[in-house]
Amino acid sequence: MLQFRPKCMPSFICWKALTIIACQPCHNTLDAGCYGVDTGILQPPSWQTFRLRELIIPHPESHPGSFYQPGGQSIFRVLLPGEATMESDMSFECSSQDPLVTFGVLADVQYADHDDKPARYDPSLMRYYRNALNQVRRAYDHWSRVPGLGFVLQLGDLIDEHNGGCHRGLDRVLEAMGPLPSYHTVGNHELYNCDRKDLARKYLQHRHTELPLDGGDPVFYYSFTPRPGVRLISLDCFDVSVLGRDPREPQRQMAAELLARAHGTWDEECWEQTGELMGLDQRFVDSNGALSDAQLRWLDAELTRADALGEVVVVFGHLAISPASAGADCLLWNYAEVMGLFDAHPCVALYLCGHTHRCGYAVDTKGVHYMALAGIIETAPEQEAFSTVSIFPDRIEVLGSGREETRTLWLRTALGVGAGPEDLTTALSAPVVRVSV
Repeated sequence: MLQFRPKCMPSFICWKALTIIACQPCHNTLDAGCYGVDTGILQPPSWQTFRLRELIIPHPESHPGSFYQPGGQSIFRVLLPGEATMESDMSFECSSQDPLVTFGVLADVQYADHDDKPARYDPSLMRYYRNALNQVRRAYDHWSRVPGLGFVLQLGDLIDEHNGGCHRGLDRVLEAMGPLPSYHTVGNHELYNCDRKDLARKYLQHRHTELPLDGGDPVFYYSFTPRPGVRLISLDCFDVSVLGRDPREPQRQMAAELLARAHGTWDEECWEQTGELMGLDQRFVDSNGALSDAQLRWLDAELTRADALGEVVVVFGHLAISPASAGADCLLWNYAEVMGLFDAHPCVALYLCGHTHRCGYAVDTKGVHYMALAGIIETAPEQEAFSTVSIFPDRIEVLGSGREETRTLWLRTALGVGAGPEDLTTALSAPVVRVSV
């Protein structure tokens, strides 16, 4: 029997319409309104415990910009009082135990000593270049007062293309991060200013990660274990890219061939925009990139080891991976291969990214969560944009500040999801209530 306590509902769960629940006498049917559907946060009525036999989990399709789906996957349904259950012996309760790990997350700082101006891709949005530095200071000041917070993930685009170089702007932001350990991933805007070797040298002075610098191509993908049972993995989403690499490097040549094939031209200026690209092909722009075969093999090995150790894994990178969590123009070129790896390894709980400058969320049929952060550069001075993440044995709590969203993400291992090669169940044709965007 699966049990949840009040206020511990998974944020990704959608409920089948008119499912009967066991609660107060005045609540004989599921009323979407009392669950805070508009806010995306479930607010259960006041009962002590209730029993479930069917939940609906969204079934994301490869559709750019889609944040919810009209179909779902059935796991459990709510039982009426006194109704017997034979389906499952699994029991599960939320608990108030301390988190295994707590850390901060921010994305798309894009600091520059430059006047504010509208965003090029959307003139209705203002970019606050100088104030981005104040936003970083506010975030780190907040995290310095969070009990047990151990480190911060920086999801890329720490500086903006308007810096005209790698050094002064990057130094200012790294200094604002202060004494908290910070783990970096690479964004496209760093590579507009720096080549990969210069960037690696800057992070060697300020980062708390192992980024090998052996005189060859620096490796920006890595993993670390802040405590036993938890692993974090940083991806280099620009391993194969036209950014930050010499034209003679094979990774750049491969990227150029992909872009030329997609756009039908070797004119590099045409690669900056989606142009006539349609659907998921819109990901083939020069501000995106891909994981190399070597990085994919390394990732598979890391996840295989994490499975064997029973670890909870959070992966982070700059580009979006799930098409249901962001627009196609923000996607990793070989996103499908990476999603396949995540689904094949039950240890993977969550992927965090930036790049899109909009909050996005999706969960796939294996129970892997995908979150995109809104980012700092387009955050007004009176607002904030950062998140605090706590990993528990059964769930991940994301506390959003300002523009960022708050969510409870249940681990698929705790729910018995994704432990094998099969999908959850066959998809239901009944409509579902959208409880999360």
